[in-house]
Amino acid sequence: MVAPLITAIIPSFNEEKNIRKCLRAIIKSAYPKQKIQILVVDGGSTDKTIQRVQESNNSGLNIKILHNKKRHLAAAWNLGIRKAEGKYIFAMNAHASVHPKYFHILVRRLEKGDVVCCGACMTTRPQEKGPWSKAIAMVLSSKAGVGDSKFRTGVKSETIVDSVHMAGYQKKFITKMKFNEELIRSQDIDFNTRVRNAGGKILLLPQKLVTYYTRSNINKFPADMFKNGFWVTRPFLYGCFLAKPRHLAPLILVSAFIIFGSFGLFFSFSRTIFFILLIMYFFFLFVSVLSQKNNGLNNLLRTGAVLVILHFSYGLGSLAGLFPKLKAEKSKPS
Repeated sequence: MVAPLITAIIPSFNEEKNIRKCLRAIIKSAYPKQKIQILVVDGGSTDKTIQRVQESNNSGLNIKILHNKKRHLAAAWNLGIRKAEGKYIFAMNAHASVHPKYFHILVRRLEKGDVVCCGACMTTRPQEKGPWSKAIAMVLSSKAGVGDSKFRTGVKSETIVDSVHMAGYQKKFITKMKFNEELIRSQDIDFNTRVRNAGGKILLLPQKLVTYYTRSNINKFPADMFKNGFWVTRPFLYGCFLAKPRHLAPLILVSAFIIFGSFGLFFSFSRTIFFILLIMYFFFLFVSVLSQKNNGLNNLLRTGAVLVILHFSYGLGSLAGLFPKLKAEKSKPS
């Protein structure tokens, strides 16, 4: 295969702890370095992110730094797409690293021309150290935590999916559309929905070619999940229907507990349903926790606690997203 020029877009903001690892993985890539254009789209980092990127310029990589004045992800990707020169564009992440054959395998598959987007399964690792961080990473790669998000949980063969992370796109196809800059989060789900609606196929490969270092501070975890849930339902108010059953499950769970719990104060029938739901949910937790490869009672309890935090924080965020008078999260730097 004659290697075509490709463009890797890496949004960043205060990623000095991660950006070097991300770029080092690209340096080790089996794909010809002279055929990789790297665009680091920075949202005004105040740490040593830019310095770390500049240090990597000595590696033989073609790295350009772009300045994202709007300071959030959708704007970063739009800016990167406008400046991209490659035949294929990779929407990457500053706190993720790729396998040496990542570009080679994805480009070879894209070259067949039957899919617009191609991605690979990921391994989720915690950014922070400690047992709680490990529990968060485990939950975010389990079906109990992320449902049928196949790029997180894995597939056994090539699978057409609704969305994928850290994927490569045909430039000639996606330059016809933009990421929605009204969305602070969920912009990738929206973008991939429009790709599919335009007739493009999104393919997930079974190989685990991406290592994603997830934010795993247990103190910040509830707020992160709340925001994720908020931006799954908030697009409804803009006329964008993005949510899949896996996204709405926490909303249904939380709404059911609120409704039957409230009416249970006055009606015995509602109290009965509330306690049935509670028993069913704890049974689900019990089965889910035991299915994890996580030995020891303390680890099992931590995994269960993280699942509860995820489900209820995400569900409450999704509920809040449906109320137009509640203020949306301010724009976050990319």
